[in-house]
Amino acid sequence: MKLLTTKYLITKNFLLLGILVTGLLSAIIGVLAFFGQNMGTFVISLGDDAFRTGIILSDNKEFTTSSPRLLVNPVNNSMPVSFDDIAIQECMSTDGDFEDPKNLTYIGYTFYLMNEGNTIVDVEFNIDIVTVTKNIDAAARVMLIQDDDVEHLSIYRKADSNPINYYDHTPYELSKDFESSSRVCTNTFESFRPGDVKKYTLFIWLEGWDEDCNDSVMGGQLRMNMTFNIVKSLVEDDD
Repeated sequence: MKLLTTKYLITKNFLLLGILVTGLLSAIIGVLAFFGQNMGTFVISLGDDAFRTGIILSDNKEFTTSSPRLLVNPVNNSMPVSFDDIAIQECMSTDGDFEDPKNLTYIGYTFYLMNEGNTIVDVEFNIDIVTVTKNIDAAARVMLIQDDDVEHLSIYRKADSNPINYYDHTPYELSKDFESSSRVCTNTFESFRPGDVKKYTLFIWLEGWDEDCNDSVMGGQLRMNMTFNIVKSLVEDDD
């Protein structure tokens, strides 16, 4: 397991990580992510078209509060962790920000998307890499769980020149390569009907078992952009 040197790796529970997630216009929700020395903020927001269509965001499943923007608390003083360390079930059971019970400081956040309008729409989301320094994306992992479907969770990582099984209990095949040097993934869900709700739990961490998680990435920055686009409006619901 190749982690950072003793100068930086005093304990596995500390990783300098921060995330900024912001929205873009044209029916999108933006997510901007930062890893490295600097503290970040996680913001999720709706574009004008999404807002006009009746798409809303909330950090709780009851939608007692909804907003075109959600703010996530920044995470400081983190060090690399492993997939096996992540409290997946606990995070899925916690709306909004998640604090790991073992004080591990990876990003974990649950939010909800609702179609409060009267139009059935098809939605596509992309996770794009906007900025990367010191090749830190080679050690980063992005995991996304939709609607608590852990069996079909997705983990994304930069393709390795020499693939190996990093995890004791997770097959390497579970991870998917980034689509390109600038795109993590593209996914679509269809027929998002009025009243429908999608739940998303997002995790971002530096994978300590990855051989690329070493001194060379210390202080690196990775900025990601997650966008939800309305790609098609199907019919109007008269009800």
